[in-house]
Amino acid sequence: MPRSIIWAVGGGKGGVGKSMFAANIAVGLAKFGKKVIVVDTDLGGANLHSYLGIKTPKVTINDFFLRKVSTLDELLLETSIDDLKILPGSNEIVGMANPRYFTKLKFMRHIQQLQADYVLLDVGAGTSYNTLDLFSMAHTGIVVTIPEKPAIESAYGFIKASIYRKLLTVFQKDLKLHDLIDQARNPTNDEGIKSVHELLLKAKEISPESAAELESTIDAIDLRIVVNFVQNSHEEAIGPKMVELVERYLSISPEYIGSIPFSGKVRESLTKQTTLLMADSEDEASAALVFAARKLTVPRKSQVDSKAEEIEKEDLTEPSVAESNSEK
Repeated sequence: MPRSIIWAVGGGKGGVGKSMFAANIAVGLAKFGKKVIVVDTDLGGANLHSYLGIKTPKVTINDFFLRKVSTLDELLLETSIDDLKILPGSNEIVGMANPRYFTKLKFMRHIQQLQADYVLLDVGAGTSYNTLDLFSMAHTGIVVTIPEKPAIESAYGFIKASIYRKLLTVFQKDLKLHDLIDQARNPTNDEGIKSVHELLLKAKEISPESAAELESTIDAIDLRIVVNFVQNSHEEAIGPKMVELVERYLSISPEYIGSIPFSGKVRESLTKQTTLLMADSEDEASAALVFAARKLTVPRKSQVDSKAEEIEKEDLTEPSVAESNSEK
């Protein structure tokens, strides 16, 4: 069977509406006739089920970690929307927010085996290795922020951390390049590298072949940005400015998929344990979410295929140097 297309929805800061966005996009895709699975991988603060009308999930990801089931398929719950299933997260067991590295790898492999048109991962906030690895494994990464300076700075930091984490994973066996990448992610590194472009130049000095592969890996990163809870034209302009910033310093060209207007109906929908699109609301926020869902389904430069090839190439059996030193 063909591989599912995996999207990950993340952001550097909590409270930016990441889960709201993921739930509504999942509903939108299902209403377009796509088979969708949404996975709450925020193991320390799972709440995605609340947006889909499920009060207390009878099964959760914890059952997989505790080996009560052998596959994630056994944990999928139906929702009130045709073709939309959810794999709920949970906060029940202390320590599940930080599973061991090889347990996480097993979890990631099983996510890749889920069968749907689209699998959406709602990842946790922050830049822990677990969060970054789940975000980076996706064919498309979607970063949600809000028009506030701390959130914007956190979103940029999250994007930077996810890119460097991806590169460290892919090049973990190229020790010289891995060391250079590890240094470059530190703003005060000894090499004086201040951008991904400068990293590429330094990599060419070490090995033109490795540098070419590094550049190819960076080019294949498919990143989208959305600004949530926007109230005016000034806030709408934040998205394109973020794109420019990422292009300048991180050498990738994210796509700005638009802004989601602030709407009091978002809070109302959460109180009712539903989503705007499940309620068939016709306000501006709903229209923007439908537009975003449609825009996200358009592939960019065949990056879905190239990303799938990268996932195939990645070694999911050995931790990276940085992780093996810090998570054992």
